[in-house]
Amino acid sequence: MKSIIIVFLFITKAFLCLSQTDSAVINKKNDHGSQSPLTKERCDSIQNDALKNNEYGKAINCLLDFSKVKLRNGSIDSAMILVFEARNLTLKLEESKSLYYSAACNQLLGDICYTRFIEDESLGFYFLALSQYRQAGDITGVAEVLNAIAITAIGIDRTDISKNALNILSDISKLSTDPYIKALEYEACGDLFDAEGKSREAVEMFKTAGSFFNIAGKKERVSDVILSRAISEFYSGNKVVALALTDSAKQLNKSNQLRRNYLEAVYYQAEFIGQDNPSEGIKIIRGTLSELYQSKLNIHLGIYLRLMIRLQKKTGDFEGALKSTEEFHRVLDDIYGSDAERKIASLQLEVETGKLNHHIGLLEKEQELISLNSRSQRNMLFYFFLAIIVLFTMALNNMRRLQYRLYLLKEFALDFPLLNYFFAFFISLLYYSTILVFVNPINLAGYSTAMQWIHYGLIGFIISALTTASVFMLPTQWSAKPGFNKRFTATALVFIVVINAVVILFSYLSGAGSNSWVDYLNIILVITGITIIPLFFIIIYLEKVLLRKHIQLAGLLSNRIHSATVSDSSDLIEIYSDRSKDVLKIPATDFIMIEAAGNYAKVCYKENNNVKVTLILATMKLLESQLSGHPQFSRCHKSYIVNLKKVSKVLGNSHGYRLEMPEIEQQVPVSRSYAETFIKSFDKVFRER
Repeated sequence: MKSIIIVFLFITKAFLCLSQTDSAVINKKNDHGSQSPLTKERCDSIQNDALKNNEYGKAINCLLDFSKVKLRNGSIDSAMILVFEARNLTLKLEESKSLYYSAACNQLLGDICYTRFIEDESLGFYFLALSQYRQAGDITGVAEVLNAIAITAIGIDRTDISKNALNILSDISKLSTDPYIKALEYEACGDLFDAEGKSREAVEMFKTAGSFFNIAGKKERVSDVILSRAISEFYSGNKVVALALTDSAKQLNKSNQLRRNYLEAVYYQAEFIGQDNPSEGIKIIRGTLSELYQSKLNIHLGIYLRLMIRLQKKTGDFEGALKSTEEFHRVLDDIYGSDAERKIASLQLEVETGKLNHHIGLLEKEQELISLNSRSQRNMLFYFFLAIIVLFTMALNNMRRLQYRLYLLKEFALDFPLLNYFFAFFISLLYYSTILVFVNPINLAGYSTAMQWIHYGLIGFIISALTTASVFMLPTQWSAKPGFNKRFTATALVFIVVINAVVILFSYLSGAGSNSWVDYLNIILVITGITIIPLFFIIIYLEKVLLRKHIQLAGLLSNRIHSATVSDSSDLIEIYSDRSKDVLKIPATDFIMIEAAGNYAKVCYKENNNVKVTLILATMKLLESQLSGHPQFSRCHKSYIVNLKKVSKVLGNSHGYRLEMPEIEQQVPVSRSYAETFIKSFDKVFRER
C-alpha cells in the first residue's frame, strides 16, 4: 500500500510541477505582458528587445516562461537548455537580483529533473535554490522550495529530509501571515502523512491547505490539494468521497479555465473508476486523448497512456494494450528522445554546465578578491584609528585619572532626563549600524545590501540597548569617591566583554559569516574599538563642558561673597539628638559645618578662637530639619551641611563645586543633586548690593 501511495504521490508531484510552471505562463501576466503560451519567435523577439535595453530581468523571465512551455509540451532537454541560458544572464545582474533569478532557475531545474525521474539531482537543485532564495531574502521562494523538497524526498523514501524541510517550513509559517506559505506547509504535511499511511490526518491537512490556497487566490493549487485529498480518501476505502472530490476539482478548474488541471482531475477519475470498472475508465480516457494530442501535452499524454495500458490488460484487451504500449513508447521518445539523442543532449548539457560553472567560479573568485581587498583596506584604516585611540588612552596620566573620568558618568547620569536617553539610543543605533556595515567585520559580502543592513542593524540595536541601559543604571550605583574607586574601570572592562560576547553569540546563532576564529577576533577588535571611541570622547566632552560651566559660576559666586553685605547673626543654635539627651548650643557666628560620620554627625565650630569637633548621635536629615529656620545653613552634599557665612571662596571643576572655609583645611564638595538647593540658599544669604 505504501509503495502504491508513493507512486500516486509521484504522479501528483509531476502534475504539480507542470501546473506550477505553466500557471505562470497561462494564468498570470508575465513581465512581457502576455497571457498566452509563448512561441519561439515571440520569445526571441522579446529577448532581443530586452537585451538591447539591458533589461536582463525581463529576458530571464521570458526564457524561464518559454522553458516552462517546453516542459509542459514534453521537450525536457530544450527546457533545460533554456534555463541554462537564463542562468548565464543572471551573471550580468547586480548581486541581489542575480541571487533571486538564479534561485528561480535552479528551482525550475529541480522541477525538470523531477520530471525526468532524477530525484537526487532534483533535490540538489532545490537545495541550491533554497540557499539563494534565503540570501535574496525571498521568504515565499524559500517556502516553495521547502515544499518541493519535502514532497520530492518522499518519492525516494528519504523521509528524514522531508521531515527536516517540513520543520523549517513550519517555523517560517508560524512567523508569517501569508496564507500561501501556510498552505504550502499543510500540503507538504499532508503528503508526508499520506506516505506514512495516515490517510485521515492527510485528508485534514489537504483540506486546510485548500482553504489557505483559496484565500491566497491560487486556484490551480486548490485543485491539486483537492486531488490529493481524493487519493487519500480512495485508499482509505472512501471511493464515493474520492469520486465526489474529483468532480469538485473538475468543476473548479472548468469555472476558472484551468484546462490542464481539469485534465488531471479527469485522469484521477478514470483511475478510481477503473479500479472496479476498467471499461468505464478506458471510456473516460478515450474521451480525453484527442485533446491531449491537440494541445501537445506530452507528459500528460504519457501518464494517460500508461493508465490505459493497465486498464486494457484488466479487461483482457491485450491487442489494444499492445497498441497503447507502442504509442506510449513513441510519446516517451518524443519526451526523452532516443538513446543517441539523449547522449547528445547530455553532452551538450555537460558542456553548457561546465562553461557556466567555470564562468561562475571566475566571478566568485574575482568577487572574493574584491571583497577581501576592500575589507582589508577598511580594517587597516580602522585598526590605524584604533591604535591612535589606544595611544591616546595610554596618555591619560594614570589609572586614577581614568577612574576619575569614568566617574563623570555618575554625576552626569544623575540629572540626565529620561527622554534624552531615548534620543541617545537612536543616535548610537545609527552610529553602530553605519560603522559595522562599512567595516563588515563578519564578512557578509555574499549577502544582499538589505540583508547586511538588517543583520548589522540588529547588532547595533543590541550594542545601543546595552550601552544606554548601562549608562542609565550602573554609574548611579558607584561610590562617591572617584579617585580611589577601581569599580569604575572594572565595570567598563566587564561591559566591553559582555557586549562582545552577546554580539558573537548572536552572529553564531544567526549563521551569518564564516564563523571562523579570525572573524570572531575581528568582531572583538571592531566592537571594542567602536565602543571605546565614543565613550572616551563623550567623557572628555563632558569634562570640558562641566569644567567651563562650573568655573564660570564659581567665579560669580566668589565675587558675590566679597561684594555682598552680610550681617552676623547673634542667634544661639541648638542641635540635639533624637536617640539621646545630648544637646549642643553654639552661637551662629561660631558654627562652621556638620559632616556625616556613620550613625553620628561631626559638628565643627569655633570656641575661644579654636576649632573644635563634637560628635552627636543624629542623622543628617534630622539636623537639616533643626537648622531649617536659619537660611545661612545649607546642605550642599549628602554628607555636609555648611554655614554659608563661613565660606570664603567657591571653586569649580568638571566634577562640580568645592567650598573653601578659612577655619578648616579640607574643601567641602557640592554635589550635583544638591547644587540647585545650594544656589538658592546662597542667593538668600549673599544678596547683591
